[in-house]
Amino acid sequence: MSLRLLAVASLFVSAGCLPLEGAGDVSGDYTVDYEGTWTIYEEGEPIAEIVPGEGETVALVEGVFVFDVLCAQDDRQCPEEALWGAVAISHPIPDVFATIEITNEDALVGEPGARLAGVVSAGGDFKAFAGADPRCEEPAIGAVAGQFTADGIEEGTVGWDYPAGCDLDGLVLAAPIRIEASFSAIRLVDDKAAP
Repeated sequence: MSLRLLAVASLFVSAGCLPLEGAGDVSGDYTVDYEGTWTIYEEGEPIAEIVPGEGETVALVEGVFVFDVLCAQDDRQCPEEALWGAVAISHPIPDVFATIEITNEDALVGEPGARLAGVVSAGGDFKAFAGADPRCEEPAIGAVAGQFTADGIEEGTVGWDYPAGCDLDGLVLAAPIRIEASFSAIRLVDDKAAP
């Protein structure tokens, strides 16, 4: 799967003008830990849990989906070795604007320095646009979401929504599907920072 993370969605940029009250500054460096499975949804209902690389298939409304067609990338285990494992998050004006930026700091995955734009709520939950998979005429849209805590990110998900009609290696989807992986992240502390 092309998991390239692309340009900024205007939805998130415009939402960045919303004032916040008490979200706190979520800026910092984070290490990301993924669960080794993907959940597959069809028409919004979970239908399977997949361990990539094992040739697993999923029976859809019409046809059989071979998951590794999407996830195989340079013999990497997906999601652990195929998605960003280290990121920097900037929150330029905490407690005033919702806008955040997530930058890839993983030297082995993707393009270091690539960025995602997103928004964070006053309660700490966030969502960011994660690019599109170009193999569909109507692109599959990706999103990263989760909940910031004092120590990192909990309840994180990264996923792509594939519309009906998308051709996935010869299987034309009769109904929309979503693939989603879970993650958590630890916020790194700068030991050199003044107390």
